[in-house]
Amino acid sequence: MKLKAAIVSVVALSTLLAWTSRASADSTMTSDQNLRYTRAYIERSLDMLSHDQSDYGGHRVAAIGDLNTAKADLTSALQFDKNPDDRVVPTDVRSQDTDIAAIMRGQFASNENLEHTRTIVARSIALLQQDAHDYGGYRVKAIAALGATRDQLTDALQYFSAHGGGMMGGGASDDNLRYSRLYLNRAVDMLQHDAHDYQGHRAAAVTDIQRAQADLAYALEHDTNRDRDTVLPAHAAPGDEDLDAYYLRHQFNSDQNISYVSRYVERAIDMLQKDQHDYAGFRAKAVENLVAARQQLSLALTVH
Repeated sequence: MKLKAAIVSVVALSTLLAWTSRASADSTMTSDQNLRYTRAYIERSLDMLSHDQSDYGGHRVAAIGDLNTAKADLTSALQFDKNPDDRVVPTDVRSQDTDIAAIMRGQFASNENLEHTRTIVARSIALLQQDAHDYGGYRVKAIAALGATRDQLTDALQYFSAHGGGMMGGGASDDNLRYSRLYLNRAVDMLQHDAHDYQGHRAAAVTDIQRAQADLAYALEHDTNRDRDTVLPAHAAPGDEDLDAYYLRHQFNSDQNISYVSRYVERAIDMLQKDQHDYAGFRAKAVENLVAARQQLSLALTVH
């Protein structure tokens, strides 16, 4: 009877040890994944911030410095990791982080870059805070560096709120979008009432401008002040008063019409290139289509 009880005890102990071993392995696997994906997210954050053209009062550069510190801490943490496979940084995101996968880096200076980077940094902090391992204290140091990054990004956005479009010498971002849409509406109207074809260049310019209009319509879907910015101004922007005088299509001969439309397109390109926002990439697409339209208008003026 005692022998039977002893056998049962041994079996129970073996089962418990096996379960504990599996649980430990599962915990290690989860913990290792936290480390791996955090390093991948830091790389994404560095990529986004390094391609932003605004300084934001030095806060962007400071955020990059903090991210590099966190990256170094995680590299040191790997010295305490027993799984060499975890030194490979994943190129994807976790299944529960699909929103991060959808984030695209802005092509120009963009507040969205900062907002998206702050989201990725916050997710990285959460990952490390849930980790069961200490990694020689470097996990805690990485969390501190990421927290400093998050603070710098918040300060950068506050700096923009205080200084506005003066950061790049352009007007307010929302006004850039509103006035550009007005200018393109006028440009299309003027071209559509032109009597000359210019060997197809006029029609091609109209098509390019209309594509840019569609891009700006999509850009509005990503505008934080959409209700206001869907309303077009009645007149040209301050400093562009000469454009109001050009909008008299019936008084111009055809070459003048093309020349004046070119000025509208040129002003719209200039405004959009100075814009602080990315609008999910549609601002850059609009600029690309307007550059094509400008080329068609130039070609039209060479036709006699």
